[in-house]
Amino acid sequence: MQSWEAADFTFTGEQVEKMAIAEHDRWMRERIADGWTRGDMDPKKKTNPYLVPWEDLPPDVAEWDRLFVRTIPAGLASVGLQAVPIPTKPAPEATQPSSLT
Repeated sequence: MQSWEAADFTFTGEQVEKMAIAEHDRWMRERIADGWTRGDMDPKKKTNPYLVPWEDLPPDVAEWDRLFVRTIPAGLASVGLQAVPIPTKPAPEATQPSSLT
């Protein structure tokens, strides 16, 4: 672990939202691949009412994915790892073709 503050790391709201959407999409793909369909909650029938696009999730259910994402830094820290932000590179400046300079 590079820093003792690793457990205190938090994602930005935008990062949490993007990762929560990705987690919901991953969860849906996993369930669908296992034969689950949308319907009333019934594990025996493999039906779940939350097999819907992110935009259609009830707000309290969408929050489950956000809560999961927010626990990632502490989970990593508990095993000696940490989340490290990747610096974003500014877009390269537009240049004129050499024939125009």
